Amino acid sequence: LNEVGIKALGVGATIHEAIEPYCLRKEGVSVALFSATTMKNVTGNKGAWRVASVDELLAADEVVQKTKSEADILLALVHMGYEKVMYPSPEARETAKRIIELGFDG
Repeated sequence: LNEVGIKALGVGATIHEAIEPYCLRKEGVSVALFSATTMKNVTGNKGAWRVASVDELLAADEVVQKTKSEADILLALVHMGYEKVMYPSPEARETAKRIIELGFDG
């Protein structure tokens, strides 16, 4: 993806890269996008890319706060919960609450 100019979110060679947000600016508004998952992503390949977990995102308070001071809007794109279910589980709701408490706008 990087070779053709597409930024992959939530993955990287290291956890630092995986947590790094993608920032964009449109009409004077800056938005920072973070991506993480509650799912377990294992490739089995030595040297494979890291996938950011929600726990790692929640532990990255310093990165989130620094980004919040530089961006107008912080968004967390989170892959969590059960598929084909109408409502989020209590655990997913608690995770979303923790993400917002960390400083995300949505």
